[in-house]
Amino acid sequence: MPVLRETNAFALLGQWSLLEIVQRLSSAGEQGCSGPELKSLFSNLDSRELAGWMKQLANAGLVRGEVRGRFVHYYIVPGVIDALVATLRSDSILYLERQRHAQRAAEDPGRPR
Repeated sequence: MPVLRETNAFALLGQWSLLEIVQRLSSAGEQGCSGPELKSLFSNLDSRELAGWMKQLANAGLVRGEVRGRFVHYYIVPGVIDALVATLRSDSILYLERQRHAQRAAEDPGRPR
């Protein structure tokens, strides 16, 4: 099973084309999508470019591919979206706690930390 690499995953999802692919795969569920189906989302997309994008998404732990006949079918790795949301939540909570701590320290510089 691929390991989710959160930093890489978030960076890739910052690209609208890769986010579009992940959204499409997510909505497809267990059926996934074939390479040609994903290619049809974009005009003038070369198959090699799509293959490169899918390799990036797979290396980040977001998708997996399976050869079926002449085509590769792609799927979202189960639980990966929930894991990304959990990462965002935990990072947001940590950030807010640090902000509150810094604000308290600025308001009362003599208070022990």
